Amino acid sequence: MELPELGARSYYSGWVGRAVAKRAGRFYYVSHPALQSVEVYRASTRQASIRRAQRAGSYERIPGLQVVEEVGRGRRVRWTESDGRLREGHANELTAAQRMRMFVRGEDGLEPAMVWLTETGMPMAYRSWTKTFERASDRCAAAGVRLYATPKMLRHSVAWFIYRQPGGRIALGLQYGHVGRTLAAAYGGRTKQDMLKVLDFERQLALADTLAEASDRLADGEGVSGPAAERYIDAAHEFDARYAGGFATRAQLRALMNNPRLQVYEDPDALLTCNHDPYKALCDPQRGRSTALRTPSFDRCHAACANISRTDTHIERAHQEVERLRGEIADGLNPAPLAKRLNQRVETLETIIHQHQNTRRIPRQAQP
Repeated sequence: MELPELGARSYYSGWVGRAVAKRAGRFYYVSHPALQSVEVYRASTRQASIRRAQRAGSYERIPGLQVVEEVGRGRRVRWTESDGRLREGHANELTAAQRMRMFVRGEDGLEPAMVWLTETGMPMAYRSWTKTFERASDRCAAAGVRLYATPKMLRHSVAWFIYRQPGGRIALGLQYGHVGRTLAAAYGGRTKQDMLKVLDFERQLALADTLAEASDRLADGEGVSGPAAERYIDAAHEFDARYAGGFATRAQLRALMNNPRLQVYEDPDALLTCNHDPYKALCDPQRGRSTALRTPSFDRCHAACANISRTDTHIERAHQEVERLRGEIADGLNPAPLAKRLNQRVETLETIIHQHQNTRRIPRQAQP
């Protein structure tokens, strides 16, 4: 529905529906080689996973399955419900959950309407991309390669590439439509001055992304624990009330960065969120008496800090880390000092999990 058809152009434009975009529906731009790669995936890896699912009868067992009959002008979609009723709606209003139940008729039977599939042929949830990057990063670490990446970290790489293509300056300004053309140029630049602008803007975007993710977690009914749990919840609610549903301007992003109530930072390695109050930050020996440290120092993160909060997402990751460490301990290949440290890490994580389970609270509006 929203993937452009491959032709002979250098760039293609598509549209991301409002119901699945972070703030509002928007255009996106993709190069010919990139779209060509997607088509290769559709004809090879994707098709193989679909055949496996069809042979296993997986699609017929999906509850509430919807079969797309037509995508008409203006992105109007007509589909048949599992009870045979014919429905119609705009692609802008199709939620992520609904899209995962939508199928089209292929040569050999039903196929998912969504492009990206798991190895079993099932539609891939958008949140799974973070897990995909985490697993790839874990494989790099296991191979001794010091490389860690998340989907959000690709933003600058994409900008740098777009900027250097024919007509790239205009495409970049459109792709990052909520920033000015000068800042867009800086986003694709490499000079020291350019990079300073980029880093400032990246910090603002990272903060906005973290708060948006916090709002999503609370909306999904996740529990929160830790001494700063109340501040985490309040920050997510304030961000949602002020910024949800539209683009943030540069002035709004600067105001966001300067709002002391909204200083929320993720630390994936420590499995926590820092709700940064410089006067309580144990990572800062000056405790707010100096203006030099405006953000937390994660390499000096202290378990007793009053700025810590944790959500169910962090605890899920903690469980996964415990299982991984136990497997490493069980293989018996580590020297005794390293095995001891691994056991200590498991004990620490189990304490964190236990404390969260005993003290977690769910915001009122998320409770059933």
